[in-house]
Amino acid sequence: SDFIQAPGQPSIGRGDGIDDVIVIDDFYIGAGDTYRLLEDPLFNEANWTIQTSDVDMGRYLGGAKLGNIDSDIGLELVAPFENYLLAIDIETGSIEWKYEYWQGDDYNTIREFQFELVNLDGDAQDEILYSRFFWYFGWPISQLTSLDGDGGSVTPIKTQYLPLGKNLVFNVGDIDGVGSTEIILAVQYFYNPSISILAV
Repeated sequence: SDFIQAPGQPSIGRGDGIDDVIVIDDFYIGAGDTYRLLEDPLFNEANWTIQTSDVDMGRYLGGAKLGNIDSDIGLELVAPFENYLLAIDIETGSIEWKYEYWQGDDYNTIREFQFELVNLDGDAQDEILYSRFFWYFGWPISQLTSLDGDGGSVTPIKTQYLPLGKNLVFNVGDIDGVGSTEIILAVQYFYNPSISILAV
């Protein structure tokens, strides 16, 4: 489970400038206005809740993040679950979109997962970048995918599969110092580590 501190403006509830809270676990996402708790220590109602079991999310993978993934001024919560990535408007609690990972056979269970909200193209909003490792018909595969989550929907930008790759990790930045964004990947093929840099 995670306990996430949300900035007070734009906010959950009154817009009072006081940071608010979001709680997330395998079954539940809830957001609360801390000002109401300060007014009344016995207040225990969430401003909004989502029962993730109702939308078949699977277990929570951890590491949910706040960012502006669309063209408004508000923030969204992007939360990774076993079956979907979920984007939520933190002011209203409305689900903006669910993104279903590619599903294969019974071996396609996520073993390793990493995701970041990063501005890949230099516009005013974040894109979603995630990697995962899974088994497919007994073969290990790593996957790196970027997504555009604007406009109330989600669109894959690019997916790269790394057959036989395990333990994939990535970082994002201006690696070569020329003002553009690159992705640096580290992945293990059997016992041999490999590092590569990808332009975005």
